[in-house]
Amino acid sequence: MSFRWFYKFFTGKAPKTTKIRSHKGRITLSGRAVNFPQNSGLQGATVQLWPINQATGQRTATKPIASFVVGGTGNWGPVTVQSGRRYEFALVRTDNPSAPLHHFYYERFIRSDHLIRLLESDAIRSVGGPGDPRFLAMVIIRYKELWGDQGSRSDVLKVNGVKVCNATTCPLSKLVNGLFVADFNRDGKSETNQTWGPYQNVSPYFISSVDDFIPAQTPPSGKVTVAIRSRGKGPLRTLAFPNFPSLTDVVTVQLNDFDQATGG
Repeated sequence: MSFRWFYKFFTGKAPKTTKIRSHKGRITLSGRAVNFPQNSGLQGATVQLWPINQATGQRTATKPIASFVVGGTGNWGPVTVQSGRRYEFALVRTDNPSAPLHHFYYERFIRSDHLIRLLESDAIRSVGGPGDPRFLAMVIIRYKELWGDQGSRSDVLKVNGVKVCNATTCPLSKLVNGLFVADFNRDGKSETNQTWGPYQNVSPYFISSVDDFIPAQTPPSGKVTVAIRSRGKGPLRTLAFPNFPSLTDVVTVQLNDFDQATGG
């Protein structure tokens, strides 16, 4: 909404639209792979871009579209892809072979984007405890803070149909940007009114957690869905990806800050 007022201030008239216009055809993607929160380049790691089935998130090729070894700056790309599609970014830690394979899933790319930041943090991930072959572990990121205690204006965020954003996990006072999701107490149950202390203590702001059991498989032939209805009234947007076991793989889901439908 701020664009509307900036545009009117500079031009003296309202814009014809505040929606982001889709670019048809080929677009380019690039960015940085960085250590969080230091923001230093993840030197020695490899960024892979994979084509995926849009409905399931499963890879549709045996080789990535592109592969980049990251230097000291963390820069990778550019790579040319098709507008209107989702892709998987895989962060292979050749600098730390014991680290789990990190999969990143974004919503559909509708324009070129050269500010994609793939965040890695061994220290923050470790506070979730060791991985487990029985369940998936992930973080859901949205820089437009998640609200869970604002009544009808709360964000409706679901993982496999289970609401994970509520007054306990996403209070407005915490300004949650990153919600870590896993079966932290390892009891095979989803207790979404419970958080995980170590994550809550990392920072009084931005980071939160929710106890949610998401069954995993080896190999990951099942599907996990993340759906959001922003501020309780926006378009429902859903994306899917494989149910990786957290013993060997972790997932980041990056949701758009803008609320227009992009095709799911």
